[in-house]
This record gives sequence, C-alpha cells and structure tokens, in this order.
Amino acid sequence: MNSMITEKHNRKPTQSEDKRIITLDVKGLYCPMPVLKTRKMFDSLKIGDILQVITNAPATESDLQNWARSTGQKIVGIQRQDSEISFSIEKIRAIS
Repeated sequence: MNSMITEKHNRKPTQSEDKRIITLDVKGLYCPMPVLKTRKMFDSLKIGDILQVITNAPATESDLQNWARSTGQKIVGIQRQDSEISFSIEKIRAIS
C-alpha cells in the first residue's frame, strides 16, 4: 500500500510528446495586453511547451516575469538585443 501512495506522489503532469516553441510578438503593446495575450496562448499549450514572447518594452518584460512566477511557470530565458527583448516561458502546469 505504501508503494501505491509513493507512485501517486511521483506522478507528473502529462508532457507534450514533441516540445514546441511558440513565438508571440507583442512589440508595441503595453500592459495589461501582453499578459492577457500570453495567458490566452498558454491555455492552448501543453505541459512542456515553451512560449517565446518578443517585446520592446521593459515594463512588459517585468509584467511577464511577475505573471510567470505567480502562475508557477518556468522562465527559461531572457535575451536582449537592442530594444528587443525575447522572453521564454516553459509551461509546467495548468493555469486555473
């Protein structure tokens, strides 16, 4: 019986078979629109997929970081080139 309990605790959410990287361009949009678009896109992703959000506003990056952390997602990369920011978030759980 103990082994059954252990197995339940070790279960992980269903992963996508092929990890997808989806890009969402929100340049020129300011809060709360990038977060709302990110949320909508995240709803269609499977666990393990990565959403790459491209923006040109530091405030948008900050809002996305706060949103990702508050929903329990994993930030997997932030790259800056000139005024463009590429922010990658891995979906690690469903958003309720």
